[in-house]
Amino acid sequence: MTDEFLLLNPGPVPIPDSVRRAMDERMVSHRSAAFETVYERAQDGLATVFEESTLSGVQTATDGTALVLNGTATMGM
Repeated sequence: MTDEFLLLNPGPVPIPDSVRRAMDERMVSHRSAAFETVYERAQDGLATVFEESTLSGVQTATDGTALVLNGTATMGM
């Protein structure tokens, strides 16, 4: 068992130093080339998750498009 404790309920919660350091970085504008790179990487990762991450190991969604949507919970409905 590890000595670190991860509390997953509404905050405030303890966070690792790596998260604190990441939060100290400058924000990336959603109109920048740097954000476009991050967005594309996230979208590609989602495609991989939805195509290959099943309990049976069988691909389930090979012709779809994974999208990252920024909005309220009902935006993607």
